[in-house]
Amino acid sequence: MSTSVKKTSREELILQLAQLESEPARRKFLSRYKSLAQREVFKQLSDLVLEKIRVDTREALHLADAALLIARKLRRKEDLALGLRTKANALHASGDNRGAVEHHEQACKIYEA
Repeated sequence: MSTSVKKTSREELILQLAQLESEPARRKFLSRYKSLAQREVFKQLSDLVLEKIRVDTREALHLADAALLIARKLRRKEDLALGLRTKANALHASGDNRGAVEHHEQACKIYEA
């Protein structure tokens, strides 16, 4: 009888990512699952944050942090700006208006450049 290693689906990985509360844990997770460092996954996370904001702001914030980490790895200005906007939206929904404004301002500077 052979044993096979079950591959974890992207959706399952994203659910796990939403539970990670610290930046070091997210970094470790993303280094373990390098396949998540893709533009497609980044966009999926950004969209998911907008959905999660209505349901669970804590998870939305965790996903926004992960999206921003991926955007930084991708090193594309437009992705970084979108990642900052995504984080700003999650911060606003969490009640951190000052943090939201700061992230929106950073995104605006990138868009203007």
